[in-house]
Amino acid sequence: MEPASARSETTKDLPTSRRRLAISLLAAARVLAGASDVPDAARRLLGMIGEAEGWCASAFWLTADGSDRLLCAEVWCPPERPAPEFERACRAGSVTRGVGLAGRVWVSGRSAVITDIGRDGGVLRDPRVLRESFRAVAAVPVTAGSEVIGVLELF
Repeated sequence: MEPASARSETTKDLPTSRRRLAISLLAAARVLAGASDVPDAARRLLGMIGEAEGWCASAFWLTADGSDRLLCAEVWCPPERPAPEFERACRAGSVTRGVGLAGRVWVSGRSAVITDIGRDGGVLRDPRVLRESFRAVAAVPVTAGSEVIGVLELF
């Protein structure tokens, strides 16, 4: 029997969930390879994830060196469902360590999902986001090695 590292698998050989993940990772790698800078990569990735998974809006937050805040690197909304209050809140705001869902994920380094935003008042970093009528939010840490350098927020 040959070692696992010597075997070559195609996505067709994988179980459905692993196949879907592998295809998504390949698509993300293509997006990153074609990006000209971090904001371009963020915009492309947010769009890819948002469209593939049916999200209404997303934001990519990154640390500024030595800061206790995450700054908005990019915002995405599908063209057919603009979210101007969300976009303004993200572009003008920041995420404070430990505050709101994104801030809590930044501290914990673990993804989190809230299925009913209205029930958890500590989820949102800005009340303008409520005006968009989003019902759920997910936040995923973005790491470099063992350090959390940002958070991907999906509504």
